[in-house]
Amino acid sequence: MCTENEKLSLIISREDVFSSRYFDYQKSDKYIYYNKHNEQIEVGVYTHYLSATSTDIAIDLSTMIGCPMKCLFCQSASVNYERNLSSDEIAVIAKRIIKNHIHKNTKQITCSLQGIGEPSLIPETVIDLYQQLINYDKRVKYSISTIGASIDGLNKIINSGIKIDNLQITKCGTTNIVEKELTPNGISIAKLSELIKEIIKRHNIKKAKLNYILIKGKTDSKEDLQNLIAIFKNRGIAIKISYLNETECSTKYGLLPTSYNEAILFSSELQENGIDSYVFGSFKNIAISCGQLLTKK
Repeated sequence: MCTENEKLSLIISREDVFSSRYFDYQKSDKYIYYNKHNEQIEVGVYTHYLSATSTDIAIDLSTMIGCPMKCLFCQSASVNYERNLSSDEIAVIAKRIIKNHIHKNTKQITCSLQGIGEPSLIPETVIDLYQQLINYDKRVKYSISTIGASIDGLNKIINSGIKIDNLQITKCGTTNIVEKELTPNGISIAKLSELIKEIIKRHNIKKAKLNYILIKGKTDSKEDLQNLIAIFKNRGIAIKISYLNETECSTKYGLLPTSYNEAILFSSELQENGIDSYVFGSFKNIAISCGQLLTKK
């Protein structure tokens, strides 16, 4: 139970059809957690289905109040960064969500640091949170999503030995000009290429992928495609092609999504060049997808 000053509120619950190699559709539940300071922390809970069978539960956890990264396509950029959450604060939210959603037949619980915030800036918190969640429920798998703001922080997480089920690094564009425009605080593609050399050596990382967001006229050119092939061919990392969700920020800066068919062609070209690739996303604005915030509604 929450204390008198805390509240966990379910805001949206519905079924959403997604393009994914792993599932057919998902049940999407979005919560806002109000802590004792009345700060709002968003949590996404996704039950994935293959045919009519639930395959797993994924919990998207925020790591910060606001986000300092200021990525142009993400609505988190419109929220002032205030502070980092502690591992204890994040664990409290995760445990309450698990208690509400999980039953004895659930085989896997994926706790993903994929909400508001940048995990590479808080490596000690990421490492400590892993221990708390694994100790709480042995079905927990740990997933990290990052734009790689701190190489030192990522290396500290990777070298800690914690078992990472999925490490996702988001990129927009393959040239310095576009990278700096869209993700001003993110890792450059050149540095990412070097980091991947280390990632694929690590036995504690089960899966690693590049989350590449297609933005019409910005990141979907033939040059971008050829750059991706040149950099990531034979590197042993998958490239997930993601849909750009509509946000206040994307609209403000005139950023538009690439069509589903164009995304399929982009991904197919990568596959033909020996790179594991697939297309992921709703390919329509469903208001609670990646980068879209309930707290801004």
